[in-house]
Amino acid sequence: MVGSIAFYPSLIGLVFFALAAVILSINSDAIDTFLSDKASFLVLENADTNRAVLSTIIGGVISLTVFSFSMVMIILNQASSNFSPRLLPGLVSNKQNQIVLGIYIGTIIFNILVLMSTLPQKRASSTHGFAVLLGIFFGLNCLALFIYFIHATSNNIQIENILKKKLQQSKKRLNELIDERERQQEYEPLKIKNPTKVFSPKSSFFQGVSISSIKAICKKEKLSVIIHPYKGSYILRNSLLYSVDGEISEEVEDKLIRAVLFLDNDNVDQNYLLGVKQITEVGIKAMSPGINDPGTALLTIDYLTEIFALRMKMNDFLIHEFTDDDDLIIQKNLQSFCDLLKRTLMFYRTYCKEDVIVMNKLKEMLDYLKEQEALVEEYKTCIDQELQTLVNDAKLAIENKVDLQWITEV
Repeated sequence: MVGSIAFYPSLIGLVFFALAAVILSINSDAIDTFLSDKASFLVLENADTNRAVLSTIIGGVISLTVFSFSMVMIILNQASSNFSPRLLPGLVSNKQNQIVLGIYIGTIIFNILVLMSTLPQKRASSTHGFAVLLGIFFGLNCLALFIYFIHATSNNIQIENILKKKLQQSKKRLNELIDERERQQEYEPLKIKNPTKVFSPKSSFFQGVSISSIKAICKKEKLSVIIHPYKGSYILRNSLLYSVDGEISEEVEDKLIRAVLFLDNDNVDQNYLLGVKQITEVGIKAMSPGINDPGTALLTIDYLTEIFALRMKMNDFLIHEFTDDDDLIIQKNLQSFCDLLKRTLMFYRTYCKEDVIVMNKLKEMLDYLKEQEALVEEYKTCIDQELQTLVNDAKLAIENKVDLQWITEV
């Protein structure tokens, strides 16, 4: 519910509704009199004039809302065509846009309620001067927000800013995982002989498990557990979820399954892998004949280099939690560094192998990663293998010997 695009607009709209209800329910004659004495130009004492002003503001803000978000839809359509459709959920759910939309809607609600309570001149006097003044202020505020909205939207849609945001989110999540690993004791990967296997009851995106629930089950049943899917992966029905060290009843198996978090989508804030995928897709799309933007492709490789350098500081598994008894362990598997590197470079090698600049940039990326500190020595072997694969593809795709030497030279 909180992640919905309608959450903040609905919440802000309710706040404006409540504000209007409170102001209109109290006796504001004293406030109106004070404003008339001290700043008479701020208060309109004619009810018909107040109604005309409120009607103008309501119509203007409605037009402003329609125009603003029509422009957003056009920009999102262009972003989908030029960059990647997977970027759209992050752009649509931008909190800044939601807050602006909420204030627009709240202003409309507030002014409609005040308009309904401001009686025409021929009826009993009910001008609500202070409420009308607030309505005018909110309308002017919407004009200022419109200027901010144009500026923010034009910045947010620039591909450099989009990629930088994905990089920062991915690095933040990776640093959290690294800190979590450093707080733990050193463990070897858990190996279970003749494990009891628990399978997924449905197909969906795997978003992790409730560690507190798993920990309680393990302490009660004296179990060690390996959680096989990695966060953000799409697991199919009857695919392996857990390997359990010991026999378990159907009741315990059901509790383990209910501890799994399934969602219909993924979130880069909680999963750096999605950030890697999105940055990669932008880079590949940039090299398509319709876009032909090698500069963006090179930028994505630079950002991926930073992410992979951080990933080398982690194991391929995480002892996410362990019980007080060191014999009982909860191990969470991660997508291996080697698999992630291979899958990412496979995209670039497939679609960009004839581009000398991009291939050389990939070589520079691998050369840089070879010089970085790695927690697992096997990572360096994987980098060497990918480097050799890159050189082999370059030899098959690039005919110019001078360009080829530039890529293949050590």
